[in-house]
Amino acid sequence: MNGTDEVEVFAGEDHRMVRISPPRKLNSNEQQLLGKLADAAGWSQTEFRCQAKHAAVIEECAAGCGTVGLAVDADACPPAALHGTNPASAQGRLRSGEQVRIVILVEQGYLRQMECYLATGGVPRGLPNADALEYYG
Repeated sequence: MNGTDEVEVFAGEDHRMVRISPPRKLNSNEQQLLGKLADAAGWSQTEFRCQAKHAAVIEECAAGCGTVGLAVDADACPPAALHGTNPASAQGRLRSGEQVRIVILVEQGYLRQMECYLATGGVPRGLPNADALEYYG
């Protein structure tokens, strides 16, 4: 996000989120995390590739915790055949040694958020490296 973006600050579930405009593409670590979470959830490659390709970050954690709100163009991608709103999670440690958890949240078969939080309930600083986590479906 740069200083010229328009922002709207609001309270998210456990993190203060900032709506960004214009939306941005996922960065490489976010894409890798999302791919590994999608694999753990058992998504088909067709659904995942489409949603990952068309996912845009529309919100970011104001505290720099790594949580991102996502939007996927429903006209471009089929919904994922998932059960529940939290189909996969991961856990591991940040470079600081703090234990972190990541979950993907889905609404009506579409990605809506990749949330990052400390196991203690606090707010982390940034996302861990995707290769440093254990994944669960």
